[in-house]
Amino acid sequence: MEEGDCAICLDPVPVDEITTLPCRCRVSIHLNCWDLALAEGFKTCGRSRCPTCRCLVRVDFDPDALGGRGSLVFTRGSDETHETHYAVVERLRAQAKPLMIRLIRRHAEARPAARIAMRLALFGAPGEALRR
Repeated sequence: MEEGDCAICLDPVPVDEITTLPCRCRVSIHLNCWDLALAEGFKTCGRSRCPTCRCLVRVDFDPDALGGRGSLVFTRGSDETHETHYAVVERLRAQAKPLMIRLIRRHAEARPAARIAMRLALFGAPGEALRR
């Protein structure tokens, strides 16, 4: 793909920031603009769609992408599979859970006081955790 203007915000999109779309659209879109457009469609209609051609887009989360930092993954959706809003959120939550556990463990290993406060908060002494 070559540099062009974002189909959503109309600002220039550098080549290294162009999002590869799961549909057949050949337009330039910033990743942030793409995320916002999909989120807005999901919020208002319960389904994510390409902002230019309106095809359905399935959103997943890969916890191992980007060197373990995690990333959303977009594929072309199907009219035959319609998940409820709750089901989509639960699927994404389950997909992100391994990364969240890794991050919490890494944080707790680096900060022993945080680990103690977290245990106190989780196991029945939130007041003591806040005092720490």
